[in-house]
Amino acid sequence: MTRAAALALLVAACKSVPVGPSDAGPYDGGPVVDVLQHHNGGSRDALYVEPVFTHAAVQGMHLDPGFSATVDGHVYAQPLVIAAPRAMLIVATESNQVSALDAATGAVLWRKTLGAPVPLSQLECGNIDPLGITGTPVADLSSRTVYLDAMTAGPRHLVFALSLDDGSTRPGWPVDVAARIAGFNSAFQNQRGALALLTGTLFVPYGGHYGDCGDYHGTILAIPVAAPQTAFSWRTRAQGGAVWAPSGISSDGTSIFAATGNTFGATSWADGEAVFRFAPAAPLTAADQFYPSNWKNLDDGDVDLGGSGALLVHVP
Repeated sequence: MTRAAALALLVAACKSVPVGPSDAGPYDGGPVVDVLQHHNGGSRDALYVEPVFTHAAVQGMHLDPGFSATVDGHVYAQPLVIAAPRAMLIVATESNQVSALDAATGAVLWRKTLGAPVPLSQLECGNIDPLGITGTPVADLSSRTVYLDAMTAGPRHLVFALSLDDGSTRPGWPVDVAARIAGFNSAFQNQRGALALLTGTLFVPYGGHYGDCGDYHGTILAIPVAAPQTAFSWRTRAQGGAVWAPSGISSDGTSIFAATGNTFGATSWADGEAVFRFAPAAPLTAADQFYPSNWKNLDDGDVDLGGSGALLVHVP
């Protein structure tokens, strides 16, 4: 297991003083809460209040000697938590390995490798070696499915739908992104932002690699999960404009939101340095957008407004 993987799983290996029995299967470290997406909410605010996580309880926190987990590859994506019927962690790595781990012991419940990852030597730029699964997946309990993008040999971006129960690939998947988006070049596009699921449609954001090589565009792929081959998309008019923040696509439950980075060579505004709101339906077009008056200065200085994703807050 790499150091990155060890750090990602450290929280899972810790427990505080016992807080009572769980009704979610063999796990006995306290009540389990589903974590189905990045920061466990479409707003991406990560606000979660745990009543038993008090100062006194923290004093009793320790590494759990009964938990031991091994995964292959660096972990950039946030692990997910599935509470029932058996509490487990879903961990995806840059080696394109997806594992379901018992939340109490770390034992492997199922494990899948989704093709060979792409060595950095085969890309014109970047800083992840190898490149596999980077963006945080999203899970849907009603269909018992987890969705993710894997960069595979070719290179190709493939969007998978896997069963939460055994890791098998759902019928009609994976979706080959380049086959669904005209002009999309997987060699120059990276999938770093978290995926989102809204009204039966999966949203997957794309940007470029570290170093900004090649002709990439900020892109959002929308995949109706019941009919994955009817996917549709949006992308920036100018080159660049990555949708690359780790939080990816935000949602208020009605619309989705995305922030873009700097574009290249734009003499008039062409979708960079902006925050967009989209209705989650085809065709994917912006219902609203904001971009600052100094967008050109931000572009010229490589100062990405989209370096942080859209964080949604309720204003009284």
